[in-house]
Amino acid sequence: MAIAVFSILIAAVISTGITEFYLGHDLEKDMAAIGSDPVTRDWWKVCEPCQDSLDWTGPPPSEGGKGGNWWAPIEEVFHDGHPATQYK
Repeated sequence: MAIAVFSILIAAVISTGITEFYLGHDLEKDMAAIGSDPVTRDWWKVCEPCQDSLDWTGPPPSEGGKGGNWWAPIEEVFHDGHPATQYK
């Protein structure tokens, strides 16, 4: 196993966090595909009750809502800048 990305992040209102790093070429197209996938939407319905959105109005993402910021903004203060070298 290898460490793919090592980052240090600061968030004002978060106790546990997950970061994802996009490795594609067309973010808008890929996000639209993810958002229209029925299995993903079903998973969102399971996860949404476990989360407190910060600044959201209207229906949740699983129902097509686009009402603000679901997640807290975070600032990356350190990044090693190296791509992954191996996966096992």
